[in-house]
Amino acid sequence: TADATFYYLNGKFFDELGYFRLYEAMLVADDEGERRFAKIARYRDLVAYKDILPRSTAISRADDVKSHFSDAQWDAFKHDVAHLARVSKQNWSYFFIDHGYNPPPPWTFVGGSLAKLCPVEHLKWITSVDIALIAILMMLIAWSFGIEAMFAALLFFVVTFSGRWPIVGQSLLRFDWLFGLVSSMCFLKKGHHGKAGFALLYAALNRVFPAAFGVAAAIFFVREIVQKKTLSNEMRRFVLGAAVCVVVI
Repeated sequence: TADATFYYLNGKFFDELGYFRLYEAMLVADDEGERRFAKIARYRDLVAYKDILPRSTAISRADDVKSHFSDAQWDAFKHDVAHLARVSKQNWSYFFIDHGYNPPPPWTFVGGSLAKLCPVEHLKWITSVDIALIAILMMLIAWSFGIEAMFAALLFFVVTFSGRWPIVGQSLLRFDWLFGLVSSMCFLKKGHHGKAGFALLYAALNRVFPAAFGVAAAIFFVREIVQKKTLSNEMRRFVLGAAVCVVVI
């Protein structure tokens, strides 16, 4: 539940928390409520990650932390923190010295919007979204590359360290980049270049490193411009799909 807490709570209240205030806000909120974090002695400074600060520092900054919230949003935040503290069996001492919330802003737009639609009491439902994404992805692979390729991909996914459940698999949209990247290849295989461009850019915007897979597309793009002085219809659709994704996100 640590990963789910980062992605759900900070995504939902990103306007108030930004990237730096999650730990202090949680400690202050709990201090005003059930005090389930009363034994947490220290937390990591999320500005530079280097410093481990005493709990008293967070409490002393309560007024500054709360100034970023409206009264209604602070009450809502306190409610969510109290619920997560009550139901989670995770190691909270380790949680507060981890590295906080760090998805790029495009993910916050998508994942944060989803979090805002879901009350914390029903968090389990949206932490199951990735299961559906992987199932759909496997169907896309079977559709585009065949059943044998789909089983090979599924075998790799279920035995690889990064695909283990529930570490990130039952967090919140942690495999959306994988869905975007691999579905892009599936759409290319079937000639749906616009969808391929949209899916690849979605993956790149939400996790950055999938942009490396766009290098191949860039090589074709430059080659066509140099050799033919124009773009094929397929490449135009790919670029258009990518542009639509950028505009939407």
